[in-house]
Amino acid sequence: METFSHVTEDIEKVIQAMNRLIGLEMKNYQYKKLYGHWGNEIIHIFTTFYEKEAFDFLMRLTSILCEEDKKYLGDNIDLHLDERNRLHIRFDKQKAFKNIFKISRGDDIIKVTIIIPQSNRTDTIDFYKKIGLII
Repeated sequence: METFSHVTEDIEKVIQAMNRLIGLEMKNYQYKKLYGHWGNEIIHIFTTFYEKEAFDFLMRLTSILCEEDKKYLGDNIDLHLDERNRLHIRFDKQKAFKNIFKISRGDDIIKVTIIIPQSNRTDTIDFYKKIGLII
C-alpha cells in the first residue's frame, strides 16, 4: 500500500487516512523523500503486508468496498490485474480522510497492490470472486 504526501498536506492526516483504510494503527510505514518537477518536496509513504496480515487486510477490503465498486472491479478486471496477476486498486485519498472508501481513477489516491503468489490469471480472478472482492 502506498501514497504520496505533498507539501500542502499534513503528513499525519495522510497516515491517518491510510490507517483508516487498513482498519488499525500501522507502525511500520516507510518514507522516501522525493522532489516534484518544480522542486517541491513529496513524501512517498508505503508499507507491505505478508501472510496472515495480508489476508486480514484483503478481507477488510472485501468488507469495506461497496457493491458498486466490487462490480466495477469485476467488470474492469483487465484494467486492474496486470500481466503478473497483481491487482491494483486506487482509493480516493480525500474520501479516506472521512472514513469513506471509494475506488478512484484520479491522481490523489492511496494505491493498494495485491499479489497472490504462484497463481494463474483464472485462479486469481476466481479467488477474488470467491472471497467477494469482485462481482
